[in-house]
Amino acid sequence: MSPRRRYFDGVAGLTQYPAGPHASACAEAVEGPIGRFAATAPGERPPTGPGPTAERLRHYEAGAMMARAGLARSRPDAGRTVDRTSAEDIVVLPGAYDRVQDVLDRLDLPYTMLPPAELAGTTLDPSQILIANCPGDVGTGIGEVRRFVAEGGTLLSTDWALDRLVAQAFPGTVEPTGGSTADAVVGVRPGCGTHPLLEGAFGRGDSARWWLEVGSYPIRVRWWSGVTVLLESGELRRRWGASPVAVLFGHGRGEVYHMISHFYLQRSDEAGARPGRSAREWAKQRGTRFRPGELEGITARQLESATSSARLLLNLIADKRVRVEEDRRAAG
Repeated sequence: MSPRRRYFDGVAGLTQYPAGPHASACAEAVEGPIGRFAATAPGERPPTGPGPTAERLRHYEAGAMMARAGLARSRPDAGRTVDRTSAEDIVVLPGAYDRVQDVLDRLDLPYTMLPPAELAGTTLDPSQILIANCPGDVGTGIGEVRRFVAEGGTLLSTDWALDRLVAQAFPGTVEPTGGSTADAVVGVRPGCGTHPLLEGAFGRGDSARWWLEVGSYPIRVRWWSGVTVLLESGELRRRWGASPVAVLFGHGRGEVYHMISHFYLQRSDEAGARPGRSAREWAKQRGTRFRPGELEGITARQLESATSSARLLLNLIADKRVRVEEDRRAAG
């Protein structure tokens, strides 16, 4: 067990500090509503088991170092705020198909594990971040999730939680298209290039890739005036009918982030990779130096992919923690 992890034992003693009002930096739709097409039938997938391979954990560790160093350079105050994160600030619902906690471990961020079956009997604090790993089955806890977000809480969910949690708790916002993907790695690009949550996650000239595990649920946007598409993929739209990779929308005083596929699975293929560029060179160009041997066996594209997903998660957490601390100072 990670020394930064603990299991849920209640947060009744915490004062409630709702997050600031949701404010999207851009809310431009990247595509209109679409019907179902080019989609494979949804199916079962094997559980995640013990987690990512040792090789991929090395990618995460290097990507997390890049993400932490990048945040410290670009937003030093936010970096120090993240350093003050406690286990009560991030609540993780374990799931059979995703392990966002493995990325949190690599980022050296503490968190609390809460069994999904116990969510209905728990009162979450709006100052917290709730991470719902795929598949996102929370049973009667859906009402608690809705209340939590409405009062200022932040929800991050992945893949099948789109159908089993997000679409049920927040109907009319986003939903599955009704199909599912094959195992594939697709190119992604910012759907909203100026959004602060994307800062440092995608550098100029980068060719970020996103792994769609077999059975991932494409995202259909229903509430076009209120949903921001943070990341999109033209390849995903061509093959499976919907381009969003990561979306954001507000509900009450809180917000919901959802993304297709899984954080812990992110890998990269080497198709189309630029020859002659090492991972050390890529890191150095972005201001981070590694000791000789630290990146041995890791390609530039693998480091790029791991850094993008780690920095996106870190930005989500930093944004929330900064707003919470600002609200606490304002409240005196």
